Amino acid sequence: QNTQIEGPAQENGEEFADEIPDGSLDFVFVDGDHSEEGVLLDLKKWAPKVRKHGVISGHDLFNPAFDGVYH
Repeated sequence: QNTQIEGPAQENGEEFADEIPDGSLDFVFVDGDHSEEGVLLDLKKWAPKVRKHGVISGHDLFNPAFDGVYH
């Protein structure tokens, strides 16, 4: 079963993550705030939601326009 949840991460992603049970997701793709602080917050909020052997992913890692993603 696949469930796709979309929303403006910069506006409500943190609050939405609080509603998801820890360890309940197989895969999370985050396309949120690209600042270093924003990326760290996304990881802090979403990583616990992924079950053991699941995947948390994003993009723009080597995009020079988003330096915070790389750090």
